[in-house]
Amino acid sequence: MTLVKYKISIIIPVYNVENYIKKAFDSIKTQTLGFDNLEIIMVNDGSTDKSGEIIERYADKYSNCKSIHLDENTGAAGIPRNIGIEHSSSNYIMFLDPDDFYENNACEILYDKIVNEKVDIVFGTFFKITQGKKILATLKIFNNQKQIKVKNIDENKKLLLTAPSIWTKIIKKEFIIRNNIKFPPNIPGEDAVFMVEAFLKAKGIIYLSDIVVANYVERETKDSITTNITLDYFKGVMESRKLIYRIFKNNGKEKCFKSYAKKSLDFYLMKLISSDINDTVIMEKILNEMKWFIEKCLYYQIKPKNDILRLLFNLIANKNIINILLLKNYYKPTNQKINKIKNLESENKQLISKNKQHISKNKQLISRNKQHISRNKQLISQNKYYISRNKNLEREIIEMKSSNSWKLTKPLRKLGKIFR
Repeated sequence: MTLVKYKISIIIPVYNVENYIKKAFDSIKTQTLGFDNLEIIMVNDGSTDKSGEIIERYADKYSNCKSIHLDENTGAAGIPRNIGIEHSSSNYIMFLDPDDFYENNACEILYDKIVNEKVDIVFGTFFKITQGKKILATLKIFNNQKQIKVKNIDENKKLLLTAPSIWTKIIKKEFIIRNNIKFPPNIPGEDAVFMVEAFLKAKGIIYLSDIVVANYVERETKDSITTNITLDYFKGVMESRKLIYRIFKNNGKEKCFKSYAKKSLDFYLMKLISSDINDTVIMEKILNEMKWFIEKCLYYQIKPKNDILRLLFNLIANKNIINILLLKNYYKPTNQKINKIKNLESENKQLISKNKQHISKNKQLISRNKQHISRNKQLISQNKYYISRNKNLEREIIEMKSSNSWKLTKPLRKLGKIFR
């Protein structure tokens, strides 16, 4: 039996994250499970900044860290993650994106649960951090259940509707290898493809819906594949949806794709209407890429949630490019104004909350001041009493010394001093 040195192998795909990776790495170093129990595999996906140098320094400094460097960028995190799995030595696998970070007890909670319960997958929830605001990712579909445990996905297909969030999960390595589950190369949304196949094949899944294990940081930069909305992005995500459909179909669960498509439709329509794409030729190519997915949604009779997206959906279905671009040009500035109003309302609420806190604090200070004033009055009253008492004693002493009895007993007092 081979001795396993580390409890978990954590795989980090790295691409142009020199300003972020330290926070991600530090969140691993401070894990309550113990840094020495963790194997960190960092795969540099052809970075053009100093990311490669940074992970090389980590590998030189810490014996439990490995740095792997790819000559060229592969275009997405899929290939680096697959390489990380191949080089891992632990029985359990976790993933972390280099611009995100773990909660300090993430590894301990997930590891203890998967070992004790003997299941293939355990995962928690996460905070989404957008423009400095921290939002808890929650799903109402589980009716506030703190733990959802199933022997297989058929016991609760709602688990398929959870976010892919690969960095919230711990997975048994032997399960991944035995089922040949891999991330598809060179496309965005590769984590969704991986997790759908994993969920369908897993013998034991636990979702800890009230345990936050990770923090997802949304970056608005050109290097972020999820925020850089282009023709290639839509090609990639539509390819990932096709792969997911095939996985459902090959596992006899084609009907499950309806719920998955319903979850995805509004998301991709929002991506399109919010994008900077205004070229008719590029828009036509995007519609061609989306055609398969739109036809599936029409077949399943899936409709977007709001009026604007329903209008966009109908225009896409009819390939009305001119009106799609007009709608985009109307929507974007209008939505920006709405978002600005929402931000102002949010700031106003924060100011009101702060004002209430200051008022409450002021009341406490006023109350304390009243207590001090009351105590001061008591002390003044006591002081007056002692002054009055002292004067009375002085008067009594004077009266006593001027009395005949005091004068008559003077010789006796002198005699007392002699015999003392």
